[in-house]
Amino acid sequence: MTFGGMACIYAAIVSDVKMSIMMTLVSTFVFYLWVWFNAVDLSETCWKTLSSHRVLVAASLLFMSEVYDFGVMNIVFRLMAVNLLLAIGSPYFGAISSGVGTLVLYKMACDFVLTVDKGGFYWCSLWGVLTVISSYVWIWLFYDDYDEKQKKRVMGTHWQDKILAIFLCVSVGGMERAGFGGPGTVGTPIVYLLPFVTMWFTLETKMLNHIQSGTPFHPSWWCEGDLP
Repeated sequence: MTFGGMACIYAAIVSDVKMSIMMTLVSTFVFYLWVWFNAVDLSETCWKTLSSHRVLVAASLLFMSEVYDFGVMNIVFRLMAVNLLLAIGSPYFGAISSGVGTLVLYKMACDFVLTVDKGGFYWCSLWGVLTVISSYVWIWLFYDDYDEKQKKRVMGTHWQDKILAIFLCVSVGGMERAGFGGPGTVGTPIVYLLPFVTMWFTLETKMLNHIQSGTPFHPSWWCEGDLP
């Protein structure tokens, strides 16, 4: 699903193909609803049905990319086809492939926004908004099931996420004003890395709180005796 989310962002920003976002949703998200349906029953029949469906969808995606040629969208179809085919051999291979594919699309989207005037600023602003949204969604999903110490920690990291999002937007905005937001400038690695690191830090902190584990970024959790 992470790959599907990144693919939709890539389609929205990079692609000029009509209905590209809809095609991306259908080819990356909708298929996994069928995967979840079959995963309820791990019998041989369901596994064979799911494998056959994976082959069929992968073949359809490759046909779309190699025969019809949807331009910049071809990479999405090819990566999704690889994910599906590798998952037949092992779900772990499919998961690794999806992770690599997500990073590939992220890098290609960064390459594109750096060629657009103020593209780096808008790109980082988007990820700042997504960081805050992910924080609110996490709280909505899990807050009621936490104990009091977990609730205190997650709300602390929630404010941290807002500060990180503001820092993300302000820092890249400053670079743009200083003329360092284009390709080949000192701002290039920041546009590539800062959004990714911010989102990773946000989710990593919440996951460690979720599983009641410590984090090197919040040593106070251990010092205050909040963790077992």
